[in-house]
Amino acid sequence: MKFSCLQENLKQGLSIVSHLTTKNINFPILNNVLIKIEDKLIKLITTNLEVAINVNIRGKAEKDGDFTVPAKLFYDYVALLPPNERVDLEVKGSLIEIKSGSYDTKIKGQPATEFPLLPQLKKELTYAVRGRDFKKALEQVLFSVASNEIRPEISGVLFNFGKSEPYELTVVGTDSYRLSEKKLPFTLKNDALADNSHKNFIVPLKTLIEVNHILSVFSAAGDDALEISVLENQVLFSYDSVELIAKLIEGQYPNYQQVIPETFQTKGIFNKDELAKTIKATSLFATGLNDVYLKVSPPEGIITVSSVNSQTGEQKADVKGEIQGIPNEVTVNYKYLLDFFNSIDATEVEFKMIDAFNPCVLIPKDSKDFLYVVMPIKR
Repeated sequence: MKFSCLQENLKQGLSIVSHLTTKNINFPILNNVLIKIEDKLIKLITTNLEVAINVNIRGKAEKDGDFTVPAKLFYDYVALLPPNERVDLEVKGSLIEIKSGSYDTKIKGQPATEFPLLPQLKKELTYAVRGRDFKKALEQVLFSVASNEIRPEISGVLFNFGKSEPYELTVVGTDSYRLSEKKLPFTLKNDALADNSHKNFIVPLKTLIEVNHILSVFSAAGDDALEISVLENQVLFSYDSVELIAKLIEGQYPNYQQVIPETFQTKGIFNKDELAKTIKATSLFATGLNDVYLKVSPPEGIITVSSVNSQTGEQKADVKGEIQGIPNEVTVNYKYLLDFFNSIDATEVEFKMIDAFNPCVLIPKDSKDFLYVVMPIKR
């Protein structure tokens, strides 16, 4: 196997695939990246048996073949090579020789015979979303997803593709204490919905973290389409020169819509930055429950944010806003509120509640595509 490419192309490809590998004592070849040249295409492939990433890199292939190299070592070395220089690579026995400028090194690898075969997924059901839109959706949903797998069905994100035009994809994440729902437009790449054959499905959190990383490497360039294909228990994400294949989570996603209130007793609109800064200051005096107390006073047009800690002291501050409804109060986890504020670009936020015992709803002002629900801390 012999090929050459620019350092920046090889570095970018390795930054995508090497991100997936972790130390695996029982199956050490999973720590490696598979370099495969076939029909003049240069491919880099990694897998952890649940997720597989395949990226094509631009270069000149002279000899077909395949070989595996420790992914982290390979990436760390290539990242230190002179930028924008040509890199020549050739497999010689159990070594891959790498030359670039005055650099000349050999890295020990392994034959590709033990590397797992990747599943082949036909693009029968394929939808397309803008890379920028999808990356923003992930940033607004992933923090709400359960990080453990005690309840597998909520350790991932629900994908719900609308069946009527204008087509909307709804993505949902929850850990049972808070919930994010984001909507974004999609287009059909085939007749996926012609016979209503598509299905809603749940994508694991870890998979979407990798998708977000891929979009970050490419800077989610504007209108570039991210294609999503699904078949049985697998999903395929295709973006630019990258393909990611992963298993779906089996099971039924909870009926999350039943926890979203439809009517409210108190509504307020507040400056996002001012409210976030006040909550941050108040959080310094929160207890181990991360609790802050919110008291909404419509006649005065203020929301009072306070906390009391017997060990450190107490804090209270008012934020002015446009408030309608009855006086109300609720205790919530300040981290959940700050996650929401950090994920939006809006100047103002709308806060809606029923009472101290029911979920609160937050949305960017005038937004119709993002909704956030927080369960109260019951005193």
